[in-house]
Amino acid sequence: MTKKDVIQLLEKIATYMELKGENTFKVSAYRKAAQSLEIDERPLEEIEDVTELKGIGKGVGDVIDEYRQTGESTTLADLEQEVPAGLVPLLKIQGL
Repeated sequence: MTKKDVIQLLEKIATYMELKGENTFKVSAYRKAAQSLEIDERPLEEIEDVTELKGIGKGVGDVIDEYRQTGESTTLADLEQEVPAGLVPLLKIQGL
């Protein structure tokens, strides 16, 4: 698992939350966490506690830790169940 995988996970969670109409602060927290990981130059293996990075709190840190340990995210799985699958591809259509 690479840092890029975790960044993509966080962006995907943020997108699903946005589609679901979640609180904008929660959506923003996932996007900021992705940016923090992207800015940090260390490989993922060298970052022991992701919550030490600016912009990553305990909640998002727990999601990252679960993904690092299991390769899966229950947060994303739950969101995928709640958001109609057809909505995500619509985001790629310009003008919508």
